[in-house]
Amino acid sequence: MAKINAARLLEDLRKLRTFGATGNGVVRPSLSTTDMEARRWLCAQMSEAGLRAEIDGVGNVLGRSSQPGKALLIGSHSDTQPTGGWLDGALGVIYGLEIVRALRENSRVSHLPADTISWIDEEGTFLGCLGSRSFCGVVDDAAMRVAKSESGELLSDAIKAAGLADTAPFRLEPDRYIGYLEAHIEQGPYLEDENNKIGVVTSIVGIRGAELEFVGEQNHAGTTPMARRKDAGMALIHFAHELDARFQALADVRTVWTFGKADFQPGAPSIVPGRARLLVQFRDASEERLDQFDAALDALITQTNGRGGVQVEIGL
Repeated sequence: MAKINAARLLEDLRKLRTFGATGNGVVRPSLSTTDMEARRWLCAQMSEAGLRAEIDGVGNVLGRSSQPGKALLIGSHSDTQPTGGWLDGALGVIYGLEIVRALRENSRVSHLPADTISWIDEEGTFLGCLGSRSFCGVVDDAAMRVAKSESGELLSDAIKAAGLADTAPFRLEPDRYIGYLEAHIEQGPYLEDENNKIGVVTSIVGIRGAELEFVGEQNHAGTTPMARRKDAGMALIHFAHELDARFQALADVRTVWTFGKADFQPGAPSIVPGRARLLVQFRDASEERLDQFDAALDALITQTNGRGGVQVEIGL
């Protein structure tokens, strides 16, 4: 039976962490200089493990086995959220690499083909799940052309800066693979609460969300009467509070939602905000419940706009 080298696995996890290590976490956004350094390192490790390793035109790192027969594709993503966890995604990538090594080092199973991959932009620096969607041929070209980071950098410019503009993307070869396997840390408390060390995924949640723009009227905070204000900031606060209540009425025990970011413009203490922006995201394994959340959001937008005053526009 193949046996992993635990010390080597941990050493690689710690090495990958050094690319962007910040405090207890990691800052390694997709296609950044740090991310590309990490991807080139991963590519080298895959090559040393006997795989034919390459980085594709969006930044995926794929190591392909030369063994005949249907392969198992193993991996995850190696980009991170801002100050993300050092094992998030990275664990599955390094597990894939170590499984390939363990198979190669045992003559009884060295003939078994296994590929390993590190997806790009799972975390949505530019376009969420870009790498896996590109690999499956379901990413929209128009969406890629307009995709940009929070700082305003276009995805196309980031790909060019990374030296990948003239490189073709990988595409899924259905006849090559017997399946896909991804190990991941648990990001919730369920296994720990039940004192279990490992679990098997039984469902994958859907993720939906929206960027909401509140359009009011900028004015002087010291002289504009409260009754005359069109305060986009307060409208955002009241909207979020009401939406939270409506979501609670629809939620299951494992439904989650997050108001991840709120911005007021111009953002000064003596100015009534003329515009505000709210990012909302919700997740559930039930498509029906996600539809209900979408409907609740749309209904509150319609209701808010029907009152006059501050108007709400939806994006994303």
